[in-house]
Amino acid sequence: MAFAQENKLKIRGHCLFWAKPKFTQPWVQALNDQELKTAVTQRLDSAVTRYRGKLVSWDVNNEMLDGSFFADRLGKKINAWFFSEAARLDPQALPFVNEYGILADDKKTQRYLDLIADLQRDGAVVGGIGIQEHAAERCVPMRVKEDRSDDPVERQSNLELDPAAMLKRLDKIGELKLPIHLTEISFKTADEERKAEALDIFYTMGFSHPKVEAILMWGFWAKSHWLGRPAALVDEKFELLPAGKRYVELLTQRWHTHVDAVTDAQGKVTFRGFYGTYEVQLGTQKLTTELLPTHLNARLQLQ
Repeated sequence: MAFAQENKLKIRGHCLFWAKPKFTQPWVQALNDQELKTAVTQRLDSAVTRYRGKLVSWDVNNEMLDGSFFADRLGKKINAWFFSEAARLDPQALPFVNEYGILADDKKTQRYLDLIADLQRDGAVVGGIGIQEHAAERCVPMRVKEDRSDDPVERQSNLELDPAAMLKRLDKIGELKLPIHLTEISFKTADEERKAEALDIFYTMGFSHPKVEAILMWGFWAKSHWLGRPAALVDEKFELLPAGKRYVELLTQRWHTHVDAVTDAQGKVTFRGFYGTYEVQLGTQKLTTELLPTHLNARLQLQ
């Protein structure tokens, strides 16, 4: 946390609970219902209060589409209570849902929308929508067949990840008028060039959508990536692999705007650029400003 704050990095909280029984600790599963309600209440108070005011969001109850441990034990409305209680304990951290397999499947996209509507009917404060994609290399077809038999369930889909179709699904989810975070993104393939190309396509797609406010890579170092060396962006010695180079290129070059211009008769300059922080220089005068959605809100007063 100190490192992030010192380097002005925003932080997501992941996760307060995990709906799948296999990821619920044995000591929690052994509790009776009354003890379990006490334990989840203490968990919320402990974790959310500890990081109050320091996070942009919490993934509240992870992967409810394929898990229902807490609902099965404490009743369906416990899920909505998790969200509202998290929002009460830290109003600054948006309570997010978080699911995988959404961007390649219209049926699962609809199931996700139904889940969110159900939570809201039960009184949940849903602050944002998290979307995982741990097989994002599917943006580029395989050149050589790769064995996926040992992959985790989050990577089992063989459906194509078509950018146009993904944008349409994001459009549909965006109709809820909630921020979208692409929360857990992984690219796993032994083909380094395919990995780089898939990263380029997926990140460009996500970056282009007006409701996507964050994209979070789920690991990058060859020695510690949860999917191993084939999913890494840097090798064991922290040297950039082709996908890592493409990532740096996007962030530091392609998604930047550089303009040299001459003002018109009224002293104005108009240009089209990426949102973000701009440095504006006129002669020896310089200022830093933010590019807002409709205009560059900056004026230089000449002496």
